Amino acid sequence: MKNAMGLLIALTMTIFTVFNSFANTPTYENAMQAALGKMKVEAPNWSAIATDLEVIITKNEQEWLPLYYYALAKTNAIQAVTQTGEKDGLLDEAQAALDKAIALQPTESELFALQGNIYMMRIAVDPSRGMSHSSLTFKNLKKAKRLNENNPRVYVLYGMMVYNMPKQFGGGEMAAANWFYTAKEKFETFEAASDLHPTWGKERNDKMLLNY
Repeated sequence: MKNAMGLLIALTMTIFTVFNSFANTPTYENAMQAALGKMKVEAPNWSAIATDLEVIITKNEQEWLPLYYYALAKTNAIQAVTQTGEKDGLLDEAQAALDKAIALQPTESELFALQGNIYMMRIAVDPSRGMSHSSLTFKNLKKAKRLNENNPRVYVLYGMMVYNMPKQFGGGEMAAANWFYTAKEKFETFEAASDLHPTWGKERNDKMLLNY
């Protein structure tokens, strides 16, 4: 009788432990919210955020948003390194994640906007890429705009690209102005599809508008 009672208690404790471990495991949404929260501080640690997202990706292979934010984090992480090879390495990792996200969600405007941004960062890393990568940047931003003309990040990135182009090629401060003002209008009415969908870009756009 005592042995039976002991076994019952042990079994009950085992079940409770397993149940409790599942209860304490962060859900996809909670894990994503935690990672996104780290992006909203004044000086995000993009490498650490990418590591967090990598864990989420391994457990949610059919979700495109973790891949998107991982690519965004790796792209932004180039600010913390100085060597061209290191910067390109981070952009390579961003590109690999973005390729997977596009395969999962091939008609998502946000993904092609980010693709345009990655090509633009390739130019920032090495300006000699300007001729080849400018066309790739615009190609992807045009596709992002076609997929969702109300996506404000498309207009911010268009503005950044035009702003940094030589005037003889149609770029410069004044040529970019309309893109930033249009982005401002888009941000005023933009509603993300969920709490996990991208909302970034407004602060960058507001900063650029200070030039006008």
